[in-house]
Amino acid sequence: MLRNIVALLFILSIGLSRGEPAFAVTSVDIADALAHAQALYYEAQFNKAIELLLPIDELLRRQAEQPPEQVEQEIDVKLQLALAYVGLNDTIHAKNYFRDVFALDSNQSLDPQQFSPKVVQLAAEAKAEQAEIECKAVLTDTERQLGVGNAGAVLQLVDRNQAKCSALKAVAPAAAELFFKNGLDAYRKAQTVEALQDFRSALRLDPKHELAANYIELTESKLQVDADRVLVAWRKDFNGQEFASAAKEYRQLASVSSGETIDQVRAEYRKVLSERVDSWNRACKNNDTATMEKIREQVNELLPEPSIGEDILAKMTKCTNTGCIEMNSSLALARLKTRVDPEFSPFVHQSIKVSPITVHVKARISEKGDVIASDAYSGNAMLYGPVRTAVEQWKFYPAILQSEARCVDTDIPIVINFVGPNGAR
Repeated sequence: MLRNIVALLFILSIGLSRGEPAFAVTSVDIADALAHAQALYYEAQFNKAIELLLPIDELLRRQAEQPPEQVEQEIDVKLQLALAYVGLNDTIHAKNYFRDVFALDSNQSLDPQQFSPKVVQLAAEAKAEQAEIECKAVLTDTERQLGVGNAGAVLQLVDRNQAKCSALKAVAPAAAELFFKNGLDAYRKAQTVEALQDFRSALRLDPKHELAANYIELTESKLQVDADRVLVAWRKDFNGQEFASAAKEYRQLASVSSGETIDQVRAEYRKVLSERVDSWNRACKNNDTATMEKIREQVNELLPEPSIGEDILAKMTKCTNTGCIEMNSSLALARLKTRVDPEFSPFVHQSIKVSPITVHVKARISEKGDVIASDAYSGNAMLYGPVRTAVEQWKFYPAILQSEARCVDTDIPIVINFVGPNGAR
């Protein structure tokens, strides 16, 4: 291990002499150096421990981003340096490194059972000094943000640091006044939601701000009146199925109403949505595509935000179109398995003098290949009955779409030529 540490120090010295690290030090390298430095510390070889850790500390300082485990190791390196300087009675350097430790992690502490009272006291002083330094920096930043009127930044700084920086109490009244003025401006512009937020922030910063408290009460009353008005308009549009208008009013309600009111409104949306989904599933089962399309449009228009009924929408059957396929005669006849020619009476043969004649038959071919002739047209009406009777005896191979047999709607042309006893071809 010692050989590895010597090599590490040599490479570090080359990198640092050039003004930049020669490579990114690994966690294993640091752990080895720390273990050796601790051994040197317990042997009272404080100078050697410092000589070993200083280059590593400098390298870690220069690394802009470190993984969490290396941050912990950097704390350990600085703590070991502080202890080594205490061993040399160099309290100035020791305290500097203790401050660095607490700058990296303000929750660090030394165990009195493990360290001497002198070390614990020095670390406590360094921790207090570091906290004061940080507090002054926060206070300066807060005053700067106050100066430019950045109320949001002021509130964040106070919220994050007031527990550990009592000096922020001094700027709380000024910060509260800034929020109150912003709230008053928003109130005058009828921006009641924003105004209420500012008045509440002002009162939180300064609980004795009476004007902020008064305006909170006034603004809440105005918001309640606005909420009641919007709720009446929403209910009128919702019950009248004017869902687009109701959606706009819902979004207004979300900004001015209580959570209880919004929950009631969402419950009404869910009730109507459940009814629509039930209707969709029935239409899907009955292959009622027209109703399904109408319901789809209603559902899309109904919800002002999808989160209201995502669980209900998930119950909509993923309905595939099981209706009959429209197919031209050529494709339909290509699936013809057996056919029967129409039979005409002698009277028909004698009556019709023109041939050939084409009769069209509108037919539905079932999933099993059976035929139902719904209508016949064109040609001569005397031919319709026999033609339909013959076509309904035809057999077709099933039409398969997406691995499923489907019925087919088609128009079959039957050409009749009275050259024989039957005359069809």
